Amino acid sequence: MGTLLGFIFGYVAGAQAGPEGYQKVRDAWQEIVASEEWKGLLAGGMELLDGVLEQRRAVLRETPAAGRA
Repeated sequence: MGTLLGFIFGYVAGAQAGPEGYQKVRDAWQEIVASEEWKGLLAGGMELLDGVLEQRRAVLRETPAAGRA
């Protein structure tokens, strides 16, 4: 999460620094998305989403077909 906040701060600072600053922000973003921290964050988000969807599927399996509209 700290990495993402750092990116946002860097984006704002880079936008004020012109094209060179923007390029630095792009480079930083590429570094972030290649990092293990980012990959872990995405994996955790996917696991959370999968859990929520599985719960929803379980509810739908338990609900009679006539009750679904």
